[in-house]
Amino acid sequence: SSSADALLRAARERERGHSMSRAAAAGGGGSESLPPSVRLVDGFVTEAEEAALLEGAWARRGWRRVAGRRALAMGGTPSPNGFVGESLPRFLRTLCERVSEEAQQVGGTDALGGLRINHVLANAYAPGEGILPHKDGPCYAPCAAIVSLGAGEATMDFVPIPPGGGTAVRGNERAGCDGGRNDGRDTAGARAEQEIGCTEARAALASPPPAFSVRLPRRSLLVFSGAAYLSMMHGVRACDGPGVRVSLTLRHARGKTERDAPKWAPRLGAR
Repeated sequence: SSSADALLRAARERERGHSMSRAAAAGGGGSESLPPSVRLVDGFVTEAEEAALLEGAWARRGWRRVAGRRALAMGGTPSPNGFVGESLPRFLRTLCERVSEEAQQVGGTDALGGLRINHVLANAYAPGEGILPHKDGPCYAPCAAIVSLGAGEATMDFVPIPPGGGTAVRGNERAGCDGGRNDGRDTAGARAEQEIGCTEARAALASPPPAFSVRLPRRSLLVFSGAAYLSMMHGVRACDGPGVRVSLTLRHARGKTERDAPKWAPRLGAR
């Protein structure tokens, strides 16, 4: 809606003195510096912006129940020939622009390599729901950004890829995408995951312990690329608070062509 877009556009005029958290919560206690390829920005969106984003997301058709959560793909879906692109909803435009700018500051490099966000996956986690460690597929540029909305906090674990790659990694490389848990028992859920572009094989039960973990406060932004994206799996622990937590995962889908990309989206560096 125009009101939602106006709320988000106002963020570009406010003071950009975000308080950046540079700590990773390890096992619920203690902290350590995050790797250079991981950036956490606390308070990235305001309460009003959060409300506008949630309103826009919940109003969209296409929410599907997948294993471990509900999900909604915006910006296109994968096919055997690559991504079938579509324009992102209007209420996401300013957010995608801001996140693309933040990606320039990860590890002292432009994590998106001159590209811009063109795909958003919304995940809704009820209490007790999460997503197993997995590795995103090759249809995305090697950078992911997560905006956390709604109730409570979550913890994201970064897990070393086990010898042989692990079933989650191999499954994603075949599917080309990321997503929920598909252990072969929930065929309807597996089909839904494929249709929204988030298919993943079940992570190996004997996955190594996390190399590091990051608490994701409400209204925060997490961006990770480089080794954290390419050499590790990532997963979200079961949410432990009341209410529904909604995450927006923002990425660049490689298969979408210039004609698929919304004309409003500037290349990084444009103002």
